[in-house]
Amino acid sequence: MLVYQDKRYRYDRFGRMCEKRIGSHLVQRFEYDAEQRLVCVEQARYEETERIVFGYDPLGRRISKAVYRHGEAEPVRHTLFHWQGLRLLQEVQSGLPSLFVHASLYGYGPLVRIDGKPGQEDIQYFHTNLAELPEQLTDEQGHTLWRSDYQGSGAIRDEWHSPRQEREQNLRYQGQYLDRETGLHYNTFRFYDPDIGRFTQVDPIGLAGGINLNIYAPNTLTHIDPLGLAVEQIPYGSGLSQNVINQRAIDGNHTAAKTNYAAIRYTINDKEYVEVMRNHGPLHSEERLISKYANRKEVKIIEIYSERRPCTGCNSLVNRYSAKNTYSFQYSSSGRSLLQQALNSIKKTTCP
Repeated sequence: MLVYQDKRYRYDRFGRMCEKRIGSHLVQRFEYDAEQRLVCVEQARYEETERIVFGYDPLGRRISKAVYRHGEAEPVRHTLFHWQGLRLLQEVQSGLPSLFVHASLYGYGPLVRIDGKPGQEDIQYFHTNLAELPEQLTDEQGHTLWRSDYQGSGAIRDEWHSPRQEREQNLRYQGQYLDRETGLHYNTFRFYDPDIGRFTQVDPIGLAGGINLNIYAPNTLTHIDPLGLAVEQIPYGSGLSQNVINQRAIDGNHTAAKTNYAAIRYTINDKEYVEVMRNHGPLHSEERLISKYANRKEVKIIEIYSERRPCTGCNSLVNRYSAKNTYSFQYSSSGRSLLQQALNSIKKTTCP
């Protein structure tokens, strides 16, 4: 993507966005470190210049953001980020903490934000759409403090803040955090540009995530499933595949040959659970999960995920019992090779 509307883009030899221009009023330049992480954005907007500097921990999670203006030595704003695994647990904006509570044990959908220090808490509630994108924030009395409307790419179409709302609401699509200074969404291992619906860096797992290394999601105009029976391919590391990756790490298993892990998301009395299994014996991992849960009346299966696309026999089985079925790699030798490449990359970045 080089030109879109009034925006102009340039990239470096590693495929990373290195410059963005919007009309004649904004120029942004991006700097990266040896780990392909965005560490600095320098931008000029009319007569104002800014430098935004990011810091990361050894696991690659962003832990700080500092905003400098007009070349000054001290930042005008400083934000710290604390994590629970790969989920944002707390942000501290210029000394003011905000704690996040998520709607499910493994998901990224926000439920509650708690501002202030212990004993002085201000509790606020998220209202999200079906994709768990925050659309409204209310206080304990139900009064609206913030609301927003979005374009399909996640860019803000309209946003409103109550005068009583002192702090920004920056959570966007699941796992994304809006940096208002740059307009980009921080997405853990990459940044996302909602103006064009693409990542600013190539996929760190390479072709295992698909042939388009900057794509965020398939084309929403053509990627449809009217009957709800299609098995959806998702990037390895998103959705239930992250639970599978976590279980492989626990098992110490980073081998693709003769192994396939699957995960199931289900509810019992409206309480959500996730379980991961690997294949053993003649039963494929998807079959093992279905045989355990399909005939239990109190169980409602929400989603079944398999690392490799279900075979013909398993495909009809998962479609019968689950409304949503996902996978990351094809059931073939090339699919196994891509899975092994992804596992090697994950092992390299997570294991000492």
